[in-house]
Amino acid sequence: MIDDETKYSFEQVVEYCHECRIEFVNRKKTRDFLYESGKTVDNLINEIRTLRVEHKSDEIELDYDSNHRGYVYQFKKLAFNMYWCYIKVKIKRDKNRVVVVLSFHKEEGIQYEQK
Repeated sequence: MIDDETKYSFEQVVEYCHECRIEFVNRKKTRDFLYESGKTVDNLINEIRTLRVEHKSDEIELDYDSNHRGYVYQFKKLAFNMYWCYIKVKIKRDKNRVVVVLSFHKEEGIQYEQK
């Protein structure tokens, strides 16, 4: 069972995105987005640092498919003034809180012009 103190409000998660260390899970969709867009991990971190509560895209979900169960927070925002992106994060607590990015990629089903 997960302790309720591990469930944060979107306001708290946004604050942690602005202030805490950010780590990425090695996921194919995120790697593909980096490759296709020509962006770097630092570019993604900068976008995460600008998240606002208004960017939330779904309710808080409990993640059962992980070695480290916890709550997942989903956001959608226009990233790099170019792509509508889906961002999925989790908060990990070690000595300090860490924002773990589970996924960062373009929203599926949208066609973008090639530059």
